[in-house]
Amino acid sequence: MNQVATLFVSTFTTQLAIINPLESLPVFLKLLEAQDRHLHRLVAWKACTYATVLLLFFLIFGTLLLKIFEVPHSLFLRRGTRDNLASVE
Repeated sequence: MNQVATLFVSTFTTQLAIINPLESLPVFLKLLEAQDRHLHRLVAWKACTYATVLLLFFLIFGTLLLKIFEVPHSLFLRRGTRDNLASVE
């Protein structure tokens, strides 16, 4: 698998785990249970739009925000990988 496809799959599965649409679905259905199909689609469209805008915002400005708040990149290193374990020994 090429590098772009691997990055896409990794990012998509991470976002799917964070957003968790299966957990949000009962809330969405309960809030709109007496409403028509048009309103269901409108609310779903707005929710997807807001999520996309939020993701794009952090994609563009995420690193800048980390620099402003002086958060070091070392906090985001994976722990327990083979390279990190070799450097500890």
